[in-house]
Amino acid sequence: MAMSGEAEPVIRSFGLTARKRVFDARDPMRAFEGRVGRTALIVVINGRNPRPPHLDLAGPTAAAVTTAQAIKAFAPDLVISLGTAGGLGSRGVRVGDVLLSRQIVFHDRRIPLGPAWEEFALGNYPHARTQSAASALGLATAVIASGSSFINIATSDLSVINGVAASVVEMEAAAVAEVCFIYKTRMIALKAITDDVEHPNVSQFEANFQLASNNLSKALRQLVTYLQRPPARPPPGPPDEEL
Repeated sequence: MAMSGEAEPVIRSFGLTARKRVFDARDPMRAFEGRVGRTALIVVINGRNPRPPHLDLAGPTAAAVTTAQAIKAFAPDLVISLGTAGGLGSRGVRVGDVLLSRQIVFHDRRIPLGPAWEEFALGNYPHARTQSAASALGLATAVIASGSSFINIATSDLSVINGVAASVVEMEAAAVAEVCFIYKTRMIALKAITDDVEHPNVSQFEANFQLASNNLSKALRQLVTYLQRPPARPPPGPPDEEL
């Protein structure tokens, strides 16, 4: 997770406790751990920028560093990119909705050096299929587009977003997916909507941040419960195996 405010409802709801001395002293990320039934749940937050005013480390760079360190420290069976996001109202996404990923791409990474580089720039790494879980939990699935900018999306980015029919836009999931692909770790994204990116307004994000974060925590509990359903799940298979 990128922002401490996003994580607070999760930490509180699941009764997670801080893990000490997990990462290098220079690493900003923080880890919180608990159990849900037979499942160990570890939430890792990117942490804060060491430069004043010490803001939350949001965006793809921090997400990539945190994901790599967390995978090496905890060897998880599944990584969930968890957080808030913007939605496209024209595609039926509304403030407060929580959606599971079915595809994740970069919307602002352009390398026009031929098809291979263009495909690499888009990302679109394999991740666990989520349709069955979404149906069971009453959640919608979405194509998620990640980039380095908040709210004000360039016209060139919108062409990518529209080209892949993305309905959720945020700043971390594609970087997490890329690192999980490198480390051969299954991943998905679960995102709660704070604002309509087609009508950008920072106050909309601020007004709905707590609602979205609370809804995200509730959906995560449903998802973790779903993952423990009988019969016991076999060890994780390929990255694009059904969740």
